[in-house]
Amino acid sequence: MLKNYLKIAFRNLLRNKVYSFINIAGLAIGMAACITIFVYVRHEYSYDSFNKKADRIYRLTFAVNIEGRTLKVPVSPATLGPFLTSHLSQIEHTVRLYGNDLTSSWGNPVLKYGDKVLNANRFLLVDSTFLDVFSFKMLQGDPKTALDAPFSVVLTRDAAKRLFGSEDPLGKTILYNNNYHFTVTGVVENAPANSTIQFDYLGSLSSISKMPDLPRSPFGEDYTYVLFKKGTNAGGIVPQLQKAVDGFWSGEVRIMLGSHLPVVHLQPVRHVYWSNDLSYDFGPKGNKSTAIAFSVIALIILLIACANFINLSTARSLNRSKEIGLRKVVGSRRKQLVGQFLLESTLTSFVALLTAVALSELLIPGVNRFLGSPLRAHYLHDPAIAIVVIGVWLLTSLLSGIIPALYLSSFQPVTTLKGNTNSITGSNFSRQFFILFQFSAAIALIFCTIVVAEQYNLLRFKKIGFDRDNILILKYDQKMNGSYEPFREKLLENPHILEVAAGQNVPGEDFSGDRCSFRSNSNIAYSVFDFAIVDPSYIPTLGMKMVAGRNFSWARKSDMYDSYILNEAAARKIGWTPQEAIGQPFGAMGYPADSLKGRVVGVVGDFNYEPLRYNVKPLVLLCGNWGLVLAVKVSPADLAGTVGYIQKTWKNMFPNSPIDYNFLDKSLDALYKSEEKSSVLFTWFSILSIAIACLGLYGLVLYTAERRTKEIGIRKVLGASVAEVTFILSKEFVKWVVLANVIGWPVAYYAMNNWLRDFAYRVNITPWTFIVSGMLALMIAVLTVGFHAIKAATANPVESLRYE
Repeated sequence: MLKNYLKIAFRNLLRNKVYSFINIAGLAIGMAACITIFVYVRHEYSYDSFNKKADRIYRLTFAVNIEGRTLKVPVSPATLGPFLTSHLSQIEHTVRLYGNDLTSSWGNPVLKYGDKVLNANRFLLVDSTFLDVFSFKMLQGDPKTALDAPFSVVLTRDAAKRLFGSEDPLGKTILYNNNYHFTVTGVVENAPANSTIQFDYLGSLSSISKMPDLPRSPFGEDYTYVLFKKGTNAGGIVPQLQKAVDGFWSGEVRIMLGSHLPVVHLQPVRHVYWSNDLSYDFGPKGNKSTAIAFSVIALIILLIACANFINLSTARSLNRSKEIGLRKVVGSRRKQLVGQFLLESTLTSFVALLTAVALSELLIPGVNRFLGSPLRAHYLHDPAIAIVVIGVWLLTSLLSGIIPALYLSSFQPVTTLKGNTNSITGSNFSRQFFILFQFSAAIALIFCTIVVAEQYNLLRFKKIGFDRDNILILKYDQKMNGSYEPFREKLLENPHILEVAAGQNVPGEDFSGDRCSFRSNSNIAYSVFDFAIVDPSYIPTLGMKMVAGRNFSWARKSDMYDSYILNEAAARKIGWTPQEAIGQPFGAMGYPADSLKGRVVGVVGDFNYEPLRYNVKPLVLLCGNWGLVLAVKVSPADLAGTVGYIQKTWKNMFPNSPIDYNFLDKSLDALYKSEEKSSVLFTWFSILSIAIACLGLYGLVLYTAERRTKEIGIRKVLGASVAEVTFILSKEFVKWVVLANVIGWPVAYYAMNNWLRDFAYRVNITPWTFIVSGMLALMIAVLTVGFHAIKAATANPVESLRYE
């Protein structure tokens, strides 16, 4: 019997080539999209899961209540890790991370080996337990001892190749910042793409006590991870942990925070990737809402493809009515007929699955290039991928087969054998329902795509309070500070270089990484503000506007010690207007101005130094002729020549330090990469959903035209025009597409309204968004239906009347 079912299934596929192609193509596209999205989502949820001890690794984070606002941070004082290890027996190891890629207060170190000089952009200092806690694969050296000794360093495979080429790196010495010699004690495989801890060099943290020029904050810039012993209940240990931490804080911290001591939290290492609410954080970050949204989109696209199959199968049921009637007469039971039709849908789905796997292999490399990710579908080696692929096939077979199977097997043999098919054409309702569902989903996706694209454009092109064009940003090492002014003067000799400034940060970098307590008079408690140290040229170079008072001045040496510039948000927080702020006493904790001898000399207009996801925060600018970055404003004329001049000047003045530069506008655009990617991916998914829906719609209008061939011929003989015949064939489908807006619009509006809440600056959803999404879907549907309707309407009526 199975052999007979298979033979019939193959014959039906081959006999109806056009409909078989439409079904298989629709299912294959839906499955391929589903598989590709699953591979992406699985990669997102796999961050840090490569660590064999991931279920026991936690990161310490703290919540600090400051002036009624909770600040959440993952940093801790340097001595906290060893303190906890000695006070809590449940802790097996603690690991501290400190480095230039994690904190803004440490410039990029320069490494030298022989004639090679490299910027070490990802140089971390870590505890000797690092390679025991985290599962980074050791290629050379002993992971248990590689980081024990001071000034030992472990390199990644790529970093070793860059520095040493084909030489064996073990035992070689690297010169660090022309001051310290690090000995290579090991080589590890490159950090996996799904690791939140990314590095090229791992130096021993014990080196730091012998590096007096390396800045250390008393409030903590270390990232502390804890490995608990097996069997430890991490949730149950939090009260003991909090008690130990409370006893750790120094008097300086207690004075600053008063009664609001930090509340400690344990963050599972697998959750670090999703933590977007922490200040001072590092590493790649994911967005759970986006991952969930793409998962829902994958399911919707798959359901649209299944709806196509159901529609075409039920619509073409009349062609098989006599076959079903005859089978029932000769003894076939309903469950046998259901089994036959399910087998046919399973076979069709299997052919579609093979096509989908091939399509996904073509799609994934393109997705990788766009996302910059290493996605790959390991069908044989990854059980989850295999389960999902098989699950998609079985789910698709069931969804797309069960309704046509139940419907077709319900035909009455007497009715069908007499040729009276009017009583079994009740598939109109299901057909209308599925058209409604398909286009509701497609309209919702188009709506979301428009909103995401508008939001991305707002983030990119909104006025942000400073100039972003033609400004070159140079990474500048603190040890060069004595050469800053000669370097600046040399650059300004070039007529195409308009201004040069130094600062601790530039807009787009994390200013919240630098905070300090300030007070405005002796009767007011300290307030914690973001702050940055900038030189007198910083504000004019970046084109910021002073709204009151004056800028810092090169001619006033006193500005270096007791002058402050506030932004408008800081003045508002204290309760001053910009004019009232000028001349007010002001002091910073730990600075000479702590005695309130400092004065506010100016108020700068608010500028968005953080991404536009956040409102402008209160900011204090201090004056200093040094910084970690230089901003060079250049003329757009002869840009290549100007950049060449800057490179040559840098090489002449800093021969042992490779130049590291970027344009400010490019750096700012990078802040919105996730929104850009979401916009593009939403567009492609909308196109896919529309394409699949239109494929099914085309199949239905094709079938409808076949069923009404004689009717069309008679109408034309009686004088109907092409336009009238086209309208008759199209109106039923177009009506349901128009109605789909009623369902698609509210769903999309609700989803986008929630998504936009994550942004401080967001677009308004206007009536035009509704109109454009609806009109686009309607236009595409009309073109799809109209193409074949016109073809049928222009056919020779004589041929139509001969049609059987």
